[in-house]
Amino acid sequence: MKKVIRDIISLILAASLFTGCSMGNTAGVASEASGSAIRSVVTGSSVMSAEPGTDSETGTTRQAGGKYANDHNKYAMERGGGALFQGKLDTESDEYDKSIEIEIDSLEWVANEWIYYTVYVDNAYWEGEELWRMPIEKTKKGDKVRKDKKEKLITKDEISVVYATDSYLIMVIGDKEGRDLCKYNLNSGKQKELIGNKELGDYGYVLDDDSGNPHVVNGDLVIEGERDLYRLDPETGESAALCPLDSEGVWGQRQSGSILYLLMNESLYSYDGTSRRVAPFIRKKTLEEAVEKLGKGKIWDIDVSDLYVDGGRVYLVMDTERLEPSREDTPYRKEYYNKTELFSLPEDDPEQLCREDKLIDYLDRKGIYEEGDSDDPREGDYCVYYHTESIEDVRDGMVYACYQTENYKEYHYVKYDTRTQKIQKCSWEESAAGEQGRGVAG
Repeated sequence: MKKVIRDIISLILAASLFTGCSMGNTAGVASEASGSAIRSVVTGSSVMSAEPGTDSETGTTRQAGGKYANDHNKYAMERGGGALFQGKLDTESDEYDKSIEIEIDSLEWVANEWIYYTVYVDNAYWEGEELWRMPIEKTKKGDKVRKDKKEKLITKDEISVVYATDSYLIMVIGDKEGRDLCKYNLNSGKQKELIGNKELGDYGYVLDDDSGNPHVVNGDLVIEGERDLYRLDPETGESAALCPLDSEGVWGQRQSGSILYLLMNESLYSYDGTSRRVAPFIRKKTLEEAVEKLGKGKIWDIDVSDLYVDGGRVYLVMDTERLEPSREDTPYRKEYYNKTELFSLPEDDPEQLCREDKLIDYLDRKGIYEEGDSDDPREGDYCVYYHTESIEDVRDGMVYACYQTENYKEYHYVKYDTRTQKIQKCSWEESAAGEQGRGVAG
């Protein structure tokens, strides 16, 4: 069920942030503006650029650029399309100094030499997407996007570029027969199926980070298929199934060097890119036992909603659910409570699981329980309460958290130093800085 919910959310976000219906054919029309910094509601703008390797056949970089940035600039599409923004890597996430007006509905990939994007087509004969690219020209004044030299590459019902080098693209391509993961040769214009629709399914995808950049683990991509987890060597096209997946699929992942941590099959697993093997890192039963030891009531269920890797530790954000007998002054048989817990464990010793007591106890005191919405499926015999605390991010030795006071009217942000255990107030901007650096803008 989570897999379906995740994909529905992804579609909603894609509709509101990454695409937008074209209001007419504006390709090649208008001009490029430059000079003062441009701040706008944009999509994209990740400042991550993948570490290059060597293509064994062509000698080109193993991965060229990234989803929204190359080695020199970051790019972002104006929400709703119609313009592409270009900015320097060392500027604020929403700051751009050039604007290129062009028909664009999705920014797909930014390499050092090319920008790849799609245009949505809907006419009386066909509905789908066209994949285009524009060259980036080096000038004395910096990089210049040459929209006058744009090229159309392919036309399909669905096109999504998930990885690129100077010589080929890895794409999810969909048509009436289904969705396939394909390799498109930029020199010959030929494409080859790598993982077919039977394995990929309707919702399969290449696992990526918060910026949309794929996780490249020792040169391999990791793919969530319909029923199995796969690895793929994009150079050779060789793929292999790693392990089966339950109906929830993969609902969270973080990379730490050659290790990719995966939330799947009701537990936390690790994929070792060196051995190319998947193994349990910590099982759900172990987490349930740790929460039970807190002595805060009978646990109904726990759900690891997110994870972070920082400073050699894995941080697990858990939604804990417990039931308690109802108080005498209420008509309910039982009361249901949902609150956030934060546990962490060393990457090299998963047996040493511990709760971040000082931070969570602080949030427990500062935040409050609010009665849940009336459409909650547990209501009726149960009274439902949700605590207002949340974990926003973990980075650079700091945990950023939030709690709300009565009636959700006020948001309070704090940062917790994992080394000194000191808690300080901070702004939303500081707590969200990591997100901005991972491609969230606008």
